[in-house]
Amino acid sequence: MADAAGACATVVLVLFLPLWLRLPRVWPPVTEQERALPSFLILPRDRAEFRRWAAGSVVWAAGEELAYRAFVLAYLGTWMPKPAALILSAGMFALAHGYQGRRGALLAGIFGLVVGGAYLVVGFLYFAIALHALWDIWVGYVLYRRLAAPTPVASAGPATPATG
Repeated sequence: MADAAGACATVVLVLFLPLWLRLPRVWPPVTEQERALPSFLILPRDRAEFRRWAAGSVVWAAGEELAYRAFVLAYLGTWMPKPAALILSAGMFALAHGYQGRRGALLAGIFGLVVGGAYLVVGFLYFAIALHALWDIWVGYVLYRRLAAPTPVASAGPATPATG
């Protein structure tokens, strides 16, 4: 099991670390259209809110991993093949994130497949919780940075010279 955990940790670091380091600088500021989305109401807007977000991320990750991996995936895995249980569990996870819109739900489903697969390989729920919490903290940080950046002003078109 230690070899599987090490392999998963290595894969996560190789895939995750470049994203962690690069994306906060390349994502554009949040648009007014994005700010109007209901899911943006829960995002951190200052350092104090980000600290609370980070603490909450650990709690949310633990709860979701207990629900979708330790319970749903394990329960479904008792009466269907593990890959089918993984797909169904990830689908339920995606539906639970439907408030994020289609794209957010799709990404949550993909994330559910990755974390659920890691859980099945490693067999250690704490690994899935840690991975999930780190992801949520990182997403909160990136979005906090985007929300803190100035909002781009929509151009009304080319300026026309005044005639007199």
